[in-house]
Amino acid sequence: MQCPACGTTVTNTQSSSCDHCNAPLPQLLVAGALVMNQYRVLQPLREGGTGQIYLAEDTRTFNRQCILKRTQLQGGSEARRMFATEAELLTKLRHPQIPQVFAYFEEAGVATIVMEYVAGRDLEHGLSHILLDGSFMAGKARPFEQVLRDGIVVCKILEYLHGLKPAIVHGDIKPANLIRDRESNELFLVDFGAAAISGDGKTYGTPGYAAPEQYRNQRYPASDIYNLAATIYQLLTDDDPTQHPLQFPKLASLPQRMQQVLGRALHEDLSQRPNATIFRDLLEETLEPTLVQPFKFPSGITPYTGHDLAQAIQADWGYGLHALVNGDLNTWLRQHQQTELAIKVHRMLVQNERPERVLDFLVGSLAPNLLAAEVKFEYNTVILPLDGMTATPLTVTARNRAAHIKAVDAPSWLQVGPPELYVVPDQPQQFQFGIDLDRNPMPGQSASVSFEIRVGNEKPQRRKLKIQLAQGTLPKPDTGDLWPLIAGFGGGAVFLSIVLAVVYYPNNSLLIEAAVGALIGIIWAMMFAERKHDVILQLLLSIGGALLAGSVYAIYIFGAFNPFSLTAFFYALGGSLGCNAIYQYFFKQL
Repeated sequence: MQCPACGTTVTNTQSSSCDHCNAPLPQLLVAGALVMNQYRVLQPLREGGTGQIYLAEDTRTFNRQCILKRTQLQGGSEARRMFATEAELLTKLRHPQIPQVFAYFEEAGVATIVMEYVAGRDLEHGLSHILLDGSFMAGKARPFEQVLRDGIVVCKILEYLHGLKPAIVHGDIKPANLIRDRESNELFLVDFGAAAISGDGKTYGTPGYAAPEQYRNQRYPASDIYNLAATIYQLLTDDDPTQHPLQFPKLASLPQRMQQVLGRALHEDLSQRPNATIFRDLLEETLEPTLVQPFKFPSGITPYTGHDLAQAIQADWGYGLHALVNGDLNTWLRQHQQTELAIKVHRMLVQNERPERVLDFLVGSLAPNLLAAEVKFEYNTVILPLDGMTATPLTVTARNRAAHIKAVDAPSWLQVGPPELYVVPDQPQQFQFGIDLDRNPMPGQSASVSFEIRVGNEKPQRRKLKIQLAQGTLPKPDTGDLWPLIAGFGGGAVFLSIVLAVVYYPNNSLLIEAAVGALIGIIWAMMFAERKHDVILQLLLSIGGALLAGSVYAIYIFGAFNPFSLTAFFYALGGSLGCNAIYQYFFKQL
């Protein structure tokens, strides 16, 4: 275990504090431990430079496996700064071969990063190295071609990191921080604890892999190139650079071409080192017998010209996306003197442009007049049910080119979701249509919605789709339970009370105040009417309320069993029920 405060190796894992600086040590978690009542520890994996790393499962996301990276907080300590930096950087990065961060929190003096779990082994596995107890573990060098291919993959990741504004420097590239996923066989770059913006060098990575300037608390994108070159050196020679920093005695044992490539990347003067793109080119040229073989699609098409490549992509859009993301298309472009286009494509990917858009741009650039885009709607007329709940789908497909489709000029009662789609060939997508009952659509009503279709830089086109409402009766909208009844009848009663108070009891201030207060309450209630016809309905109810209030007043004046009182009461009751019937009718029809 390493002390997070001073970095001293603590041999007694049961100790609660560092023997060197007396700083508290993080308590190791055991299998089954629950962190934040959500993450259940499955097993410890290893100890990093800034804390412990555990395999866990998230009990709130169907036991999804994840990584818990924990460190003891020490005020303004370097470990805390590194930890917070790693969490902040990773949340902003979007690359398929950089683990995603799910959460970051601090609990009881311990900071934790929850991140994506890459199930596999790091590249340090199988290499010769010194164990913690001082014993030697023998290993062997990796196959030449595999090492160079892995180096090319890491170069692509660095192209993304160094292309950000400002550039991000990983600062600690080494075999232990490169993990190969067991299922996909993809290589992931992990452990961004030493990462920072270019120029900031408060930590210098791992001795042996660190560039000379990192020992002077400086770091630049060229520092990552040095780290990667030292890693490639170790993988090819099985010589651990941590045993002799800044020296690479077995470099001369490698092929002459490889000596030149690594020698340039390991140059003491960082200005003499290649950038990530050039380093990738050098590695690919070293693998020329393998990489210059004709690029072939699964369909058997071998493109030799830009026109051929555009045709092949149109015939198999899915594989074209795969070749774009893994860099095969960019390699093909550079090998066929399409350097400027390759740079544009690479820049779009680095700027997090959607791969589908980038591929469509590439096809349009290679052969703009090859085949026109074909956009097909599943129906010309969409019939919508009246329940207001069921969404009606409309499938849209594209051929030859990708299309950006946006709904415009829709009637107010029509709901379209999502408002726009980006449809690529062989990947149909759907618009969903529904009706908004609050907009008072009429059964059997028809209208049209226009869709704007844009392909690449071509002039947008419009296509109309007919929308037809089914015949029948619209469902009764939400009436707010008894609130409209209470508001309506109460309004009528209050209105009559005010009249009586003013006419017969002008000096009774208490009654007037109560009536005015009730009137204010009714006005406040009327403000919540969401439909225009709500006001009409409440006025109808007010009439009913006034009639009932009048009958009650008649009973009070003339007596409960007076014929006039009884007549007034039943007349008022009938009128109120009639108003309520009109109210129900309106709600069913509107």
